[in-house]
Amino acid sequence: MTIGKKIRSLRKGRKLNQKQLADMAGISDSLLSFYEIGKQKPSEEFLEFMSNEFNEDLELLKSLESLEINSSEIGKISNVISNKLGNIEGTEALHSCQSEVSRLEGLLAEKEELIKELRARITDKEDMVSMLKNQLKVHESTQNKQNKANDIRQTG
Repeated sequence: MTIGKKIRSLRKGRKLNQKQLADMAGISDSLLSFYEIGKQKPSEEFLEFMSNEFNEDLELLKSLESLEINSSEIGKISNVISNKLGNIEGTEALHSCQSEVSRLEGLLAEKEELIKELRARITDKEDMVSMLKNQLKVHESTQNKQNKANDIRQTG
């Protein structure tokens, strides 16, 4: 998931329109729109606001931002490969392209590793939330029993 899609998902989860969230964050609704569609990367301040307002891990939000590869970056990579093919003949061109492919595979492997790490962090947080919910249920049950016992003592 891209950072833009995450922002949109959080906003829609609270049933907010872009203007409402933009006003809360102190930015224009057009800037928020650019964040959501990936035309502009969110500022550090906005990511901190989203982290605090939606109780999201700031590092996770920053990691989502760094995982995005936009179309201009893909175009640059394509141009590099095209230029190398156009300027080099035969085996040199093949070797150059293989090197570029290896470099890109290395970047992809790094990003996949980061995604695995982020998924593990999310699972850990979900487990922690589940544990806290269970503890809250136990506490509420104990509190209810104590309240009933107090009611019985007072009426008896």
